[in-house]
Amino acid sequence: MKKNKLILPAVGLFGVAVAGTAIACSKRDGSEEIVVAVDGVQKKFYEKAIELYNKTPSAKKFKIKMIEKDVFGAIDINIQGITDKIVADIFYMPADRVTDFTQRKNLVQIEDFLPGILDDIAKEIGASEKEKEAMRYFGTIKGRSKANPEKQVTKLMAIRHNTEGLILASTKEESEARSELQNTSYDTLIELVKAGKALFRFQDFWFGNGILAGAFEKIKSESTDAKIKNANLMEKIIYTKYGDARVSSGFQAGNEYHEAFKKATKVMSDLFFPIYEAAYVKTEAEFKDTVWGKKGISQGDLKAILDKNVGDAQNRIFQLMKDKKIDYTVIGSWDSQNSEKSAGVRSFFNVVKTDEKNEYLQGPGSWAYGINARNNGAKPERRTALREFLKAIFKAESYKEYFLSDSKIPFTNKFQTDLANDLRNENDNAAREVNNFAKELKFENYTELYNAAKKEINDISELAKQGPIGNDWSSDKDKTKPSDAVNETTKEDNVKSLKRPSVVSETEFKKTTDKIQATLPLRNVVATILGLNNLDNLKGTSGTNKDQPWLVGQELLKPEAIKTDGELKDAIQGGTALHVRKVQKFIFGVDGDDQKGKEDLIEKLKNDVLEDQKNGNSSKISQAYDEVFKKAKDFATKYSKNTVPSDDILKNVTKKHLDIFLNAAIVRASISSIFENTKFKNKDNTDSKYSFKEVDAKISEFEGKSTFNKLLKVFSSTKEIKDGGIGIFKTQATRPDNSNPQFGPVWGYFNDSTFGNNQKYKEFKAKGIKTEKEFADEIFKTLQKLFADVSSTLQRGNSATYVEF
Repeated sequence: MKKNKLILPAVGLFGVAVAGTAIACSKRDGSEEIVVAVDGVQKKFYEKAIELYNKTPSAKKFKIKMIEKDVFGAIDINIQGITDKIVADIFYMPADRVTDFTQRKNLVQIEDFLPGILDDIAKEIGASEKEKEAMRYFGTIKGRSKANPEKQVTKLMAIRHNTEGLILASTKEESEARSELQNTSYDTLIELVKAGKALFRFQDFWFGNGILAGAFEKIKSESTDAKIKNANLMEKIIYTKYGDARVSSGFQAGNEYHEAFKKATKVMSDLFFPIYEAAYVKTEAEFKDTVWGKKGISQGDLKAILDKNVGDAQNRIFQLMKDKKIDYTVIGSWDSQNSEKSAGVRSFFNVVKTDEKNEYLQGPGSWAYGINARNNGAKPERRTALREFLKAIFKAESYKEYFLSDSKIPFTNKFQTDLANDLRNENDNAAREVNNFAKELKFENYTELYNAAKKEINDISELAKQGPIGNDWSSDKDKTKPSDAVNETTKEDNVKSLKRPSVVSETEFKKTTDKIQATLPLRNVVATILGLNNLDNLKGTSGTNKDQPWLVGQELLKPEAIKTDGELKDAIQGGTALHVRKVQKFIFGVDGDDQKGKEDLIEKLKNDVLEDQKNGNSSKISQAYDEVFKKAKDFATKYSKNTVPSDDILKNVTKKHLDIFLNAAIVRASISSIFENTKFKNKDNTDSKYSFKEVDAKISEFEGKSTFNKLLKVFSSTKEIKDGGIGIFKTQATRPDNSNPQFGPVWGYFNDSTFGNNQKYKEFKAKGIKTEKEFADEIFKTLQKLFADVSSTLQRGNSATYVEF
């Protein structure tokens, strides 16, 4: 999982509070504490785990202290690190952080620290031997002995907790979609793309690595070369050769795995070529005759879907699905409910093969538990308490609470089955209740009510919950002028993202859209505030993550910015940089990766808009603009090494970034009265006693429960689509990073520099690249150079591609 790139639920139940504030389990005299960080959606889950832990003897002495932090905030540890009082004793980590934390010596070697802990938990969750082995694979780091670099060392560093992954989502009902996917003309990803039925965000390497891995497996199965046949080719993306200790890559010319990498990259390129050809090669007239042109999809749509801003790419895909222009995409399971609401998704399947020859083998996407290395010297009784709390976390009752709050699916098939059985009665009761509700509104059943509500209130429901409007991350249309208008999302484009509900008149809707403003993305704003004259200069290094665009490097800042006791302490990354999103939080009061924070800001601004309307002025919104301007000027004055920009420049860029959230607030404010006060029509067209908002809430609650069932069904499925099932969940055996602490740049090489690089596609067009082979060759040349360069850089810096124990 990439750092902060995936769409994950963030703080949801606590409201606005200071990170690190204790929220439960006060310390008693004579007791000791075990600290755990709690995201809002995890609250009930941890409360249940603590309730179970409190039944153990360890609870008499060791109390569990919960501190409020979002899931990424809990593991974004700055240089003072693991001993800080507000850093947890138990970490909940995505796959890439297991390697990162091991490299930084942040974790205990968990099986040495708690002998037999994997066996204890495997027994607790009913893991089969195969599942237990998968748990071990996922949490194990392969490294080398510091004393003897030729000696490989493996250590279990974390315990796998859940199953999550990438799934195929369709706007068709399950039976209809299954029938289509059983057709041999549409049973692979590439066939769905060529038929104009699907679009994907595979430039995002968390999604795209499954294509490469599947191709590698096919290459290995057909190879007669023992070296190829026995290799973990994903591990060869960037690695250190045994013997000569040179850093190399299968992408490099002359590397022994070079041809295998070229073949695998061709498989991935072939999935992109039809979109590239339609978007960049064909003339406007020629495009009209493509499968996309005939459906009303534009070349601009396809270019947006190929863009490195994968959040915007996904939003565009969802809009096309909602408009019934395409039928399928691949999403993260964590995004299932959002896909139903935003894209009209009705069914889920496991991802089909890439093409007729190659499977799609995604990386295992679980999260895992590890223990903070500050506990290494703990006495036996504290170690026992940590063991008991981990066991409580992995109990069925705890899993159920997490699943209900955040769709976290248990890892083992036994727990998945038990959970499905446990929820069946609850869902049966919910179905009876919602059918009775439908009959009260004079509909025959819930399905009839659902279809009527979809027509009448779906559009206004979306506007009532409207999220940020405008690109909120980065635009490099003119890198040398970060704040130039060319980098803005225009007013017109922002308005295009909105759809008028049938219950809102054209006149009223125009009054709303007239108030929507152009917006400027975050990185462009931060670069301007820092006085940078090129967006590429906004980068930083933290640990093994070098020159990252989500960091503000210390070379851009005065020393005061990196003080661990300063006002920016929560923004510090590795003692050498600030996180761009945390700078956003400092200036604008919101971290764009925090869903709850964005919701709070939009609601606050909505109330400000309504109050200004009531008072006939704009004082509240003017005050909001002034506050972010002052914070930006304060930040630039105190912390930037460059000349502070003029007030006019700062006012312009901060206003245009705040407008991303204010635009949403304006939309919500304009339709809130209609949504909350208009009565939903009974089937006979008389007014019911329920408002749009009340009916929407009832349907959303039931659909949420239905989504949980669908997800469980997908991950526990044992039957292929061709046999009448929904496919089988297939993953690589190990994490994509394969214990390599230098893997960080790989994500950007595939997305920003290659498959998500629109500038590169323009260059391809200018060079006359028109065939699949030419396209694949150019893609491979790009990757070849990138990996040759990084190999040389790592070699010169003596940077190890393995963890030392």
